Amino acid sequence: MGVSVDRVGVGLGVSIIFSASAPTPTLQVLRYFETVSSFSVTPNQIYESRFSDNGDGTFTNPFIWGDFPDTDIIRVGDDYYMICSSMCLTPGIPISHSKDLVNWQIIGYAFEKLDYADIYNMPNGSSLYNGGAWAPSIRYFGGKFHISYYDNLGFFVTCISDKPEGPYEKQILLNYRLYDPGVFFDDDGRVYVAHGQNTIYITELSPDFLHVVTPQREIYQLDNPGIEGSHMYKRNGWYYICNPGGGKQFIWRSRSIYGPYEGRVVIDNDMNYAGNGLHQGGFLDLPNGDSWFFLFQDHDFAGRPPILFPIEWEDDWPVLKQDNRTTYGQVQPTYPKPATNVTVTPISPVHSDEFSLPTLSLEWQWSHNPDDTKWSLTERPGFMRLHATPARIVEEARNTLVKRLIGPSISGRTLIDLSNLKDGDVTGLAMWNLPFAYIGIRQENGQRIPVMVIEDVIIEVVQPITNNQIHFKVITNDQSFASFYYSLDNEKTYIKLGNDLQMALTYATFLGSRFGLFCYHVGNGTSGFADFDYLRLESTVGPANHFNVSEPISIGYYDTDCNTTLHRSPTNEQTLTPTYTGAWVCFNNINFDQGANIFQVNASAIAGQRGVIEIRRDRFDGEVLGRCSVQDAQSRGFQIYNTTITPVTGVKKIYLVFTGGSGGFFTIRNFQFSSK
Repeated sequence: MGVSVDRVGVGLGVSIIFSASAPTPTLQVLRYFETVSSFSVTPNQIYESRFSDNGDGTFTNPFIWGDFPDTDIIRVGDDYYMICSSMCLTPGIPISHSKDLVNWQIIGYAFEKLDYADIYNMPNGSSLYNGGAWAPSIRYFGGKFHISYYDNLGFFVTCISDKPEGPYEKQILLNYRLYDPGVFFDDDGRVYVAHGQNTIYITELSPDFLHVVTPQREIYQLDNPGIEGSHMYKRNGWYYICNPGGGKQFIWRSRSIYGPYEGRVVIDNDMNYAGNGLHQGGFLDLPNGDSWFFLFQDHDFAGRPPILFPIEWEDDWPVLKQDNRTTYGQVQPTYPKPATNVTVTPISPVHSDEFSLPTLSLEWQWSHNPDDTKWSLTERPGFMRLHATPARIVEEARNTLVKRLIGPSISGRTLIDLSNLKDGDVTGLAMWNLPFAYIGIRQENGQRIPVMVIEDVIIEVVQPITNNQIHFKVITNDQSFASFYYSLDNEKTYIKLGNDLQMALTYATFLGSRFGLFCYHVGNGTSGFADFDYLRLESTVGPANHFNVSEPISIGYYDTDCNTTLHRSPTNEQTLTPTYTGAWVCFNNINFDQGANIFQVNASAIAGQRGVIEIRRDRFDGEVLGRCSVQDAQSRGFQIYNTTITPVTGVKKIYLVFTGGSGGFFTIRNFQFSSK
């Protein structure tokens, strides 16, 4: 009936205890790291997901490569709490906790259900995927946590608790459009909300959040680009309001809460994910006086992951903290961890689930409000039982259970017991979002038919099966494609079914893609149920930006850079062009293992141009290991260039320094090292 995972001190991993019926693992599954000393990636290691803590005192953005959109973070003493939008999903507004701002775990939710509007119960297959809890705000005042959000149906909701994990008591204020609220408690305890889109207003509320004390007053407006997503603070006698707009992050300040406000741009770049700016966040101060800014960045299928970078204060304005290499105002992927004076074990942000507990793991959410009579973890202990609910397609199915993906690549697999399906039942493993796709079983005329479906179109079917159980697997890659597989021989072999799905972040849900477990019934017949044994997550990416030379390394996965420009194709493949001669990118943790003496790069030279890639160790002006010439060829397309280098072993920090011409002289896709 699956595996149980027991955390023990076994170097880098955990022990895996399998039941007699479970397949024997061929690779070690890693969840926790027992130390925070430097570690490296070796071939064939499998993790549950990528995590941002590099184990060497640094972290790499996104600090969670998953869908935590419209992030808000507060510090209470030495603890940090983060919330994010959950839209139509329930329970709603996940509350995560951290001691170091880098390693986070979900500890609770602001509410169990969206219980004020019947549309969230999916009557007759209706839905509101882009409704629900948008852009929430969290504040701690008077010994209580206050989480507020606005639902575009016309509800301003505040959830209040004396415990960060809850339970929370809801307060609902009707008919006030407090869009994207930034709640603020002033020194005298008065409660204000900065809100609005294009035009920002401030409304004063009663301390119980049930009444408007002072109606909204217009504070400022910026229509092009439009601004929204307010976060409000007070620091050194200044009132600050942070707003995103046009892929930029703005901040405004005033000595009076109602203004006048003056503004400027905090940051205007896309870090190392081309075309998607950093936006919609705020700042917080650490006990030692350091300050950090948080926001998020669109990452296509992974949703809107949160980003963290250090700031300094100049004349009471926040500015990007620079190091002695000057990075020209660019937020970098990798930074030293915040100085929180704690030692934290690096941990994956999401985990596999064996359904071994009688309660649902906090990492799961339902696609809308669930029908609690149609699911159970206790009817068959060790399994998630989903009773088929009436629907036409997955989009209309109630009780779809979803778990967020963690990029840049991950797979999820499950085992489903089909014994109790009835004709008209459909069950399987989905790549859940809009557009959606799934691999599953449709039972018709007593036959169980494997199918792969994209949206409402059956892409491929195979011959009916007689098995009572079937394994499904969905694998994603860093170009936003998902592939679908099934196994009928206890995972000895997996067979691909149907087409790949190109996943996307769309306005239809405002959510990133998720693994989904579902069971629904087409028609008016008697429905049955499906039993899910587990959902197991696997990723070859563990600690962020740790690379083994045996595989090509995408040029966009650098830790720091200087004077480079990234481009991204429609299939999310990134390429890099040096802006000036002397530009560079740095990769902190390349594991050369037993050694390498060959460097090769997939590059394209600009017509009539040529340049050189210097492979340097430790610093941008460090030891030159080799030089690779990239020059215009007749094909004028991407090709492989290579050179010999000084033999290298172990884990090294490698700089690629670009020289020759006046800049923009070639474009790089990826590179790798090898031995000969």
